[in-house]
Amino acid sequence: MMIKQPTRMRRRASTYITVLGASFLVSLLALSAMLSHRIQRIRLQNADDLQQARLCAQAALRIGMLRIDNNPDWRSLYSNGTWESNVEMSSDGDAGVFTLEGIDPADGDLRDDPDDPFQLTGVGQKGNATQKMCVTLVPTHRGFHCLQAALHAKGNVEFENAIVHADERISSNGHIQARGSSVHADVEATGAIAGGEFYGDQTPDEQSKDLPDVNTLFNYYVASGTPIDIRDITGPVPVPQAPTWNLLSNPGIENGIAPWVPWQETSCDFVEERGKVHRGKVSLKVKNRVNFQAGPVQDIADVVRSGSSYYCQAWLRMKTVDVNARFVIDVNSAGSGSQFWPSQTTWCVKDKWTLVAGTISPIFTGRLHSASLRVETQNGEPVKDFFVDDVVMQTIPPAQGDNILENGDMEAGTHQGPAPNWVASPGCLDVHCNGMQACSGVKSTFVGSRTVAKSGTIQNVSSDLQNGEEYEIEVWAKKSTSGEIQLKPVLVIDERGGETQYISNPWHSSVTHEGWTKVMQRLTPTWSGRIESAYVTWQTATSTDSFYLDNASMRTVAPPSIPRRTIYRKVLSPGHNPYGRGITNPLGIYVIDCRGLDIHIQSSRIVGTLVLLNPAQGSSVRTGPVHWQPAVPNFPALLVDGSFEIHADDSGLVESREQTNFNPPGTPFSGINPSKDTDQNDTYLSRINGIVYVSGNLRFGSHPVLGGVVVCGGEVTVADFLDLTHNPFPAQNPPPGFRDSEHLRVLLDSATKVVDSVPIVAPAGIVD
Repeated sequence: MMIKQPTRMRRRASTYITVLGASFLVSLLALSAMLSHRIQRIRLQNADDLQQARLCAQAALRIGMLRIDNNPDWRSLYSNGTWESNVEMSSDGDAGVFTLEGIDPADGDLRDDPDDPFQLTGVGQKGNATQKMCVTLVPTHRGFHCLQAALHAKGNVEFENAIVHADERISSNGHIQARGSSVHADVEATGAIAGGEFYGDQTPDEQSKDLPDVNTLFNYYVASGTPIDIRDITGPVPVPQAPTWNLLSNPGIENGIAPWVPWQETSCDFVEERGKVHRGKVSLKVKNRVNFQAGPVQDIADVVRSGSSYYCQAWLRMKTVDVNARFVIDVNSAGSGSQFWPSQTTWCVKDKWTLVAGTISPIFTGRLHSASLRVETQNGEPVKDFFVDDVVMQTIPPAQGDNILENGDMEAGTHQGPAPNWVASPGCLDVHCNGMQACSGVKSTFVGSRTVAKSGTIQNVSSDLQNGEEYEIEVWAKKSTSGEIQLKPVLVIDERGGETQYISNPWHSSVTHEGWTKVMQRLTPTWSGRIESAYVTWQTATSTDSFYLDNASMRTVAPPSIPRRTIYRKVLSPGHNPYGRGITNPLGIYVIDCRGLDIHIQSSRIVGTLVLLNPAQGSSVRTGPVHWQPAVPNFPALLVDGSFEIHADDSGLVESREQTNFNPPGTPFSGINPSKDTDQNDTYLSRINGIVYVSGNLRFGSHPVLGGVVVCGGEVTVADFLDLTHNPFPAQNPPPGFRDSEHLRVLLDSATKVVDSVPIVAPAGIVD
């Protein structure tokens, strides 16, 4: 029997199927791996595109910020909407594209208001990825750097016999020069710093500071202000007009050269100068001078009077050197012979117009043969050419106040006995009543045995002396022996704290043994706080020789005539306008177009911004008190388009003295205790707070006190006293016209991403 073996074919087929299945699985795994890799690659590509789109959006914001920074007028240059569209980030286009938009979310108008917020949007695209990012920017206005100084001038700053205190720096885009001055402040200048005594840091060669643009500064204030007609401003007394006011003929050299003649016929030559003039069309050039006395002379025999006092001034311009200049009155009379009386000297800088001024009190007896006024430079200094213009000589009205000195006529006491009310100062051993010598009456006071020039006789005037009041101090003097002495009055003020002031003029009067000489000068004492004592005395220049005194007086000077166009004893505020129809301004901005006329402010209270356009030279805050502050805290107090002078003092604005109520209904006093009333019992500090801006030259005199910032577009001259307290508020919150170019900062939490939800960080370089 045959036995059949099982076939093996089935095993081969199953193996094939197994192998085929395994191959399929391997292929499927490979395909899965390839698909997974492709998906991974696409995902990575999309991630790269998304990141690149984000970078494109960020770049768009950066580009937008860069264009804003580089274009101060960007609001006018760009429209509200799309600024750039589909801009490629690279030349091959592989880096993506961006679109930049800028809109005003407030009203859709970029141009209408620089204070509106601004929204910048950047859209980035790369492949299928889109990123959209936006940020809201708000404007911040920074003040010009000049607002960071207590006083800044575009031109030079000059201190002339001044005492200045400031708690912040005084700066200049030119030079700073001090003559006979003490400056208690840090000073910095683009140029040099020279002269004087500086009691703070000095920084020359400093970078210049930007100032407001005078062409646009006034625009806002003129548009927002209430006009006041210059014709509505009148003071109580009109200004006397030439020739009554000015005793000289042809003072401005506008009508030829006569009657001006050279001092001695061949001492110098005259030429009409039309290139360098102070005012008008012509000045006088004095050239080929042979000595210091050579200069212009005018006959004044018809107007000069013995015993009268004269104020003289002229504008001089030295051609090549700096020298001292002064006035001299020459007199020849039957009783006194030939005499001359000089004024004090003034330092004149080359190639610059300088005001030379002084007072002269000629005394002579008998018939007057001749009298003349001349201008000369100082002996011993270079004799060079100069220009002169606008010469003035006017009579100084006599003092009208009562004599505050006791026993001024020296008639009390007995011969060789004590002189009542007159005592010896340290260094003087002999002051007594003399019954043998007298200018008038029968007695005088002898002053002798002096060991130093400043020693003499004194009288206490503490109870009658008024701060800031001008006094005329007069005495008749005679030297006790032959020869000559130089004598002048001095006020000695001892202040609390131990400081002593010696108030005097720099010039003396010549006193001889041959006759009695009138020594008269005017002094204005000023002090801060309270005084311990005050004395009047007479001192010699260098000599310790003895002398007699008689008929001494010390009187307050009658207030000078108030110029016609003076804001005098007025209140000007948002609630009170005393001029015209009385239209008020809620911001306290009042605009006066002076039309080339002078304007002045004196003894007034102003709460607001006063804008003076086209004022004449010499316009000023006159000597006396003012209480002044802007109605809007960071606004200017005073804006002047031209040159100006500030001579306010620190005497205090006293209602009873000015016979004016300065806190009426509508303008309460905003001090510690805000108040308004209808009486005249209040007193206010004399002070100007806020920004003071003058586009031309600015001069300070007397004793102004300012709190804020002083900005001058020309040169600043400071004489006498000046106190400055800086207020940083305007620099931090600059008013219109004083804002530097616009700066933008990112509004907090405003940086957002519009498309995806990935947290967005504001692009670097955008946050201010």
